[in-house]
Amino acid sequence: MRRTRLKGQGVAWALLAVLLGLGWPARAADVPRSASPDVGSMGAHDPPVEADHEEAKFEERMTVTARADDMTGVAASASEGATGAEDLEKRPLLRTGEVIETIPGVIATQHSGGGKANQYFLRGFNLDHGTDLSLSVDGLPVNMPSHGHGQGYADLNFLIPELIESVQFRKGTYFANVGDFSAAGSTDVVLRSRLSEAEVRLGLGGNDFQRGLVMGSTPMGDGDLTGALEYNHYDGPWVKPDDFTKLNGMLRYSRSRARSHWSVTAMGYEGDWQASDQIPQRTVGRTVPLFGFVDPSPNGDSSRYSLAGELHWHRDTTLTRVAAYAIGYDLNLVSNFTYCLEYGTATQCNSDDDAFMQTDDRLIYGLSADQSRVVDWGDRIMTWRYGLEGQYHDIDNSLGRAFEGAARPGGLIASYKIRELMLGAFSDLEIDWTEKVRMIAGIRGDYYDADVETELLENSGQGDDSILSPKLSFVFGPWSRTELYLNWGWGFHSNDARGWVASVDPITLEPIESANPLVRAEGADVGVRTTFFEGLQSTLTIFRLDLDSELIYLGDAAATEPGPPSRRTGVELANFYRFRPWVAFDFDITFTDADFTDVPPDSTEIPGSVGRTLQLGLALGRPIGWFGTLRWRYFGDIPLTEDGTVRGYSSSLVNGRLGYGFRNGLRLIVEGFNLLDREDPDIQYYYASRLPAEFSPTGQIEPIDGVEDVHFHPMESRSLRMWLEYKF
Repeated sequence: MRRTRLKGQGVAWALLAVLLGLGWPARAADVPRSASPDVGSMGAHDPPVEADHEEAKFEERMTVTARADDMTGVAASASEGATGAEDLEKRPLLRTGEVIETIPGVIATQHSGGGKANQYFLRGFNLDHGTDLSLSVDGLPVNMPSHGHGQGYADLNFLIPELIESVQFRKGTYFANVGDFSAAGSTDVVLRSRLSEAEVRLGLGGNDFQRGLVMGSTPMGDGDLTGALEYNHYDGPWVKPDDFTKLNGMLRYSRSRARSHWSVTAMGYEGDWQASDQIPQRTVGRTVPLFGFVDPSPNGDSSRYSLAGELHWHRDTTLTRVAAYAIGYDLNLVSNFTYCLEYGTATQCNSDDDAFMQTDDRLIYGLSADQSRVVDWGDRIMTWRYGLEGQYHDIDNSLGRAFEGAARPGGLIASYKIRELMLGAFSDLEIDWTEKVRMIAGIRGDYYDADVETELLENSGQGDDSILSPKLSFVFGPWSRTELYLNWGWGFHSNDARGWVASVDPITLEPIESANPLVRAEGADVGVRTTFFEGLQSTLTIFRLDLDSELIYLGDAAATEPGPPSRRTGVELANFYRFRPWVAFDFDITFTDADFTDVPPDSTEIPGSVGRTLQLGLALGRPIGWFGTLRWRYFGDIPLTEDGTVRGYSSSLVNGRLGYGFRNGLRLIVEGFNLLDREDPDIQYYYASRLPAEFSPTGQIEPIDGVEDVHFHPMESRSLRMWLEYKF
């Protein structure tokens, strides 16, 4: 039994304890002004606030819920913002996870079946399924530590897009109340507490798309009962249909008073799917069609159920919130990326030899509380925030060989019992030094403890670590409705607990290097935000982010792999312009340079890092009469190897929608995806695989060491969907 223990920073932790003071403990949630990660998140739940001198900041915070809102005088950085339900409604969504593409610079793709978590890109990161992008829904965490398929796995398939009140985002390491997985950015999706109208939506489309949704609210006692039920089925254009079927449900009871609000919310999701994983470029057009497959066995199923309660109240100068939740989750996933490279022989090679099964079954318990306090300090105003949060994950996961979706006898490679505790505390102080200078100084502390049990005693043990993250931001202005921001802060991401204590590879039994539990990130932003022109919101940000290590847990191989430090620098430009009440235009572009540091000069490229992203959208129309949307998403070519000699292709995608709204609440809509019918890749990798004779371009079994090649998953072909919507 191996034991790893890392000492925390005692003096710094003592400082944090002092800053927390005597107030209520707190979670990163719904506090006023820009140091909160939850921009406008109170808007979905709170009654109107009586905005006297001390409460003005609370009211400012509650009303910022959309990109059209003026955030000068409110935001702490240029890369902080929100998108509201009205803007989300105008976006055609091929997949649920694409709701986060409302964040400037974020790309959500897919490299396997529709029920698998999306793959995310932001600020030069290939974030895999969420390693450095923190996602939450109404404060419930979506990222999962020590997940069977990859650290920080974040699946949004349980989300019903029509229930979203706002998508609130912030980028960088500058927010004291945001912790793990947030080095690149963090997002909280806020759901509606009450629906003003009941609604039924029916959708049919190409590739056997079927969707039905019913949702509504009704008074019950002194509160409101809100519910929604969704059915979705989709095959996609694949030769082996995805056959992705999911059921989603939500039920919420909420009750509001003049100065308080509480709610209880239950959510449930079930999904199962087939999958066509990425395919080797050398086969396309020869032995495998563009939407074909090599191994027919990949598939998956997943479920997620949650129960959450939240209570918040405010007094003349304080705002307090307490929340608790329990989540049950499981995933069974069969994949194969190398075909017969690992387990084939010189003379025997089947396309499913390397198929492997990953499972993850867990219970998650969480509790949080927070308080904000507005204080008059002479002729200055101070806002003090402090909080505590905790999560406990009770995890069982495994990795094994698979054959046609069933584990082979003796095929189990490793199984784990993991008990992981995550505790965080934060405090920050915002001071208006003058009418034109604001300062936000904060500090966050996190403590992680995990116990890992597996068949290999060398890979069993206990580990713990702690980390302290100071933050500092200055806001200058506004002048002519324009503000300047300077941001600096430390952050972190955690590594898989199995990697903390592992000393041998579970497959080869060769010695390996254990991973640091918590990896430091340091970021800095310089930005400007202006609303000088009526109807136009523009932000410009220059950023830099350093990671001590690209250490990750490789869920596909059940091993850890230490990587070198890295640095990302870039610039982001985001614009939202509402010409008229019925015309809106957005244009976002990002340039990023991502490099490994402390490596030889010919090995500095970070594989999968996207250097250029662009999103452009035009929305026309009112709820009654004709309306339409046209959107273009582009991301540039990417390095696929450390030396940059192999690069992936760029991708360009155009989607649109056209509809008509009748006065009786009926709407008819047609949505189109990949309207130019481009055959660009959705995701690309470069590695070695080995093909059997039937799929090999030579007609022979490939060499025992395999063939290095680009493997990709194409974006879906052009398709149409038709919708009938009725509100009553």
